[in-house]
Amino acid sequence: MAARRSGRSARPPPAALAARRTGRRSRRPSHWPPQWPPQWPPAARKSSPVPLVVPIGHDKWDLSCLFPATSREVGSSYCRSVPAGDPHGKDAAAKAVVQEGYDAVSRRYRADDADPPAYRAWARILTAALPHSADVLDLGCGCGVPMARHLTALGHQVLGIDISRTQIERAERLVPNARFIHGDISDTALEPGSFDGIVCLYLLIHLPQPEQQELIHNMRVWLRPGGVLLATTGATAWTGQEPNWLGGGAAMWWSHPGADTYRDWLTEADLTIEHDEFVPEGASGHQLFLARKR
Repeated sequence: MAARRSGRSARPPPAALAARRTGRRSRRPSHWPPQWPPQWPPAARKSSPVPLVVPIGHDKWDLSCLFPATSREVGSSYCRSVPAGDPHGKDAAAKAVVQEGYDAVSRRYRADDADPPAYRAWARILTAALPHSADVLDLGCGCGVPMARHLTALGHQVLGIDISRTQIERAERLVPNARFIHGDISDTALEPGSFDGIVCLYLLIHLPQPEQQELIHNMRVWLRPGGVLLATTGATAWTGQEPNWLGGGAAMWWSHPGADTYRDWLTEADLTIEHDEFVPEGASGHQLFLARKR
């Protein structure tokens, strides 16, 4: 049976409504998307083994992070926000809780000289799959300890990204041979095929779930053929917030489906799972995956 028409015309898309209110016609620049690779100066190309481009707007791209300075800001003005609780968009309220939480508990969460045994085991799994002097992306790098520190000590080139300014400031001090960026990975664009390995430990579970699946797809794009992803995920489905996390005076927020969903997302992203392990933590735990780009 054919659907009954209401007699009213379809509602215009949001972009058209915004344009109508401002009196301007919405348009995308004729040169969008920008050409790749950008024509950066030879000095920047030489000093930046992992080219990075941060989108600022439809027709502007920030190339400043191609230069030797270690930290670049991805300011809040660059971020696309949505009302808190939107399950299909950028949950700005949840991300603010995560950022403020890690700013508050950075040192409670990880000491300068920390070397957790679990991370040593995970580093062995990762490095066994990496080539010599690999380019590695560390998402949710925190203070750089222990993973970025361990990888740089082995001669790998590490780029770390974290949403917490406090964590990044510590990482720059604790791991001076790596490069770090303060920002939201969901609003950062990286050159396809830039990395031999990606580390994503305890990051996915702090993102709204639609963004988690999108990030898994993006990580596959950023990997070189044969590159590997080491990630921790949720083991069982849960979404919630804890006040006064770790006694630091700030809340923390998590959201994750179960391990089976992550297996499906990795497979759908054309990543082959080579290691799949439950990591017990107290009364619950997480899932550890090593997956390779085909």
